[in-house]
Amino acid sequence: MVYSGSKREVVLLIGTDDSAQFWVNGQRGLHASGFARPYGWFSLGTLRPGLNTILAKVVNQKGPHTLHLRISDAPAHLARAHVNDKVRRWDDAAKDYQRALARDPSSRDANLHTHGGTALARLGRWKEATQAFERAIEPDPGNLERWSALARAELAATNPREPDVLSAHLQGSPGPLRGEQGPGDSQ
Repeated sequence: MVYSGSKREVVLLIGTDDSAQFWVNGQRGLHASGFARPYGWFSLGTLRPGLNTILAKVVNQKGPHTLHLRISDAPAHLARAHVNDKVRRWDDAAKDYQRALARDPSSRDANLHTHGGTALARLGRWKEATQAFERAIEPDPGNLERWSALARAELAATNPREPDVLSAHLQGSPGPLRGEQGPGDSQ
């Protein structure tokens, strides 16, 4: 059971190493088969005021089983972008970050701009990545990781030989810039 003080749309961030199905208040939200990294799948749901039922059915197909479930009330595009970033679907992550920005063009969310810039950089879209990193620095000018990302993107945008080197570096990176948090993560 999950308590909500009001009716609200949420995103279930899900990961399991086996087949799974999820329901929120009797409404089927996800049927997935196979492995997903922690929070590699997502499903939208609606919580009503008071107690809500979340039901998970996991079919253990082989070996030990694992289930990860997190509930986020971050905007759906932002939550999907974070999931796509974690599972390295860069094109989808970049599109979702752009949708999140379209909903709030004046956003000063440094993590939003950092993750968006990272996805754009991984796609080799250096000028757009540079703009995203510049916006990420505005609310948090002391963050050296963001300054470093901006410098790499600016170098790649102006030097045609650098994108290959930087792409190789980014491909070896474990994820977005170290220390970054996704939607709903606490500081």
